[in-house]
Amino acid sequence: CGDNPETARAMGCRFEVHNFAWVAPECFDEGLTAEWDEDTTWSFSRTMSEDLELEPPDLYSREEGYSGDLVQAWVPWRQHIAHCAFVIRKYARAVESGGPMDNWTASVHHMDHCVGNFMRQDIPMWTYNSVLHMKYPVC
Repeated sequence: CGDNPETARAMGCRFEVHNFAWVAPECFDEGLTAEWDEDTTWSFSRTMSEDLELEPPDLYSREEGYSGDLVQAWVPWRQHIAHCAFVIRKYARAVESGGPMDNWTASVHHMDHCVGNFMRQDIPMWTYNSVLHMKYPVC
């Protein structure tokens, strides 16, 4: 899908917001994306914010967050954990169906990172402490 949103769009790639990644159509999971989109509380910030009262996040609009044009964004811990759950589900769905999988979803390193995050009980769910960087994985 290239290395920028313009190239990704020109190649027919789709933006998978729960993965913050442009993926080839054959690796795009329509069902998971629709499920993710049902939650209207997902948000994207320009800044980190560990104390919402002292430093409220500088939020992007929902349209900006879902556009696929941001280079990076901060998200709440809850959203990071949900992303991990969705990536693991995407992996399992691809394995079960025998379908293709992008190299980010298939990454053991990322899977280990996510499993470790599931064990964390010490981070407030609404803390904007997780930075996302736009990805262009290979299918």
